[in-house]
Amino acid sequence: MFRQSHAKRVGNQFTVKEDHGSKLLIIGVTHTKEEEVGEVMKEVTNGRKPRKVGMELPSDYEERESAGIKIKIFSSIANALKSQGIKVFPLETAECFNLAQAWAVAKSIESGRIRIEDVMQRYESGRRESEDPYKEPNIRIVAKRDMDVFGRAIKIIERNKGDPEGLSKLFATINNLRNTQMTAAARLHDVDTIIVGAAHAAELAKDLGRFTHINSKSSEPYLKS
Repeated sequence: MFRQSHAKRVGNQFTVKEDHGSKLLIIGVTHTKEEEVGEVMKEVTNGRKPRKVGMELPSDYEERESAGIKIKIFSSIANALKSQGIKVFPLETAECFNLAQAWAVAKSIESGRIRIEDVMQRYESGRRESEDPYKEPNIRIVAKRDMDVFGRAIKIIERNKGDPEGLSKLFATINNLRNTQMTAAARLHDVDTIIVGAAHAAELAKDLGRFTHINSKSSEPYLKS
């Protein structure tokens, strides 16, 4: 059975959430555990070679990587896939990806983990460096990203100050937008494998019914929390 073969292939590292008996896969992973890279590669390539893999990456992820901005474990998985000649397609716009990062920064400010003064300083530093024609291109790429993310975070805090419920609603809106974009991009590029965070995988699976949905074992606690 398909369910059993998945369990055997990677030493029980994955669980099947929805089994449609298809070679089309949606793989849900954590965002932090680098050891998952090898597990994902075994699952993706064992007995099959995908033509096109869609991933939770911004459209400009290669430019970001050239400037030293790594997208958690997804950069590592993408590079491993490309080293085997497998095409990788980013599923998010750069703007939406930055918006999600800005929300995370805003949430850290709201919870007291970081100070808004430090975020404002990062924004101003990014603005100066992004506008400096004498800075190296890679420095300006990082600076532009900082200016966008931290500038948006400041605006989010200003608009939702003292309103944690509003911040939560914004998070839901951003996630819905990301899921819609990733689903549309997966269809546009006609991918046969999708690798995204476990929470996104659960939502994409609802709209992409031909795909078999599996999650890494490591991601299960995140889904229950």
